[in-house]
Amino acid sequence: MVPFDVEHAGLSYQVLSSSSPEVRVLAAILPGPVLAEYESAVRAAGCEPGAVLPSTLAAQELVDIFEASLVANLSSASLTTSIANGQDLLLYRTLDLPAEPEHRRDEVQRGIAVAAAYFEDKLGYKPARLYYSAGRETDAFTQWLDPDLSLVNLSSAPATGATTSLGQASLAGVAGALAGVR
Repeated sequence: MVPFDVEHAGLSYQVLSSSSPEVRVLAAILPGPVLAEYESAVRAAGCEPGAVLPSTLAAQELVDIFEASLVANLSSASLTTSIANGQDLLLYRTLDLPAEPEHRRDEVQRGIAVAAAYFEDKLGYKPARLYYSAGRETDAFTQWLDPDLSLVNLSSAPATGATTSLGQASLAGVAGALAGVR
């Protein structure tokens, strides 16, 4: 079930693992009008679009695949958490966040705590690090979190000090999407 018309939606999937009788599949669906916006922007830049994927999945490329990882991506409207262990995606969860700052903080803290508990349940140990991207809210985000987690910013400023008008918003997803192009 998705909260939009699926008739013209974009659908993509990848088989993560297959061992009889179980097949694990990662499926992504995007509203048609949103997909058309992304594809038209790429075409306007003189390129042909390939894969459109959520920034949290793209940012996962910036994390060492040889260790289990807990990743959080905070946007202006939502928090997405994911857990990967090698090539296995164990969790991908997006929460819509309230606009009120104190409720937003509480919901972010709860979302991270739930993901960390799931990490521990699935893998048998607590996560040592939280890889994150929080855009303009990086300072607030890092103050909201459990001090026992080591924080790794996936969208830190480049060594050159260069910035864009977007600040660090969504740069982790862009960097992750380009990581395989090197």
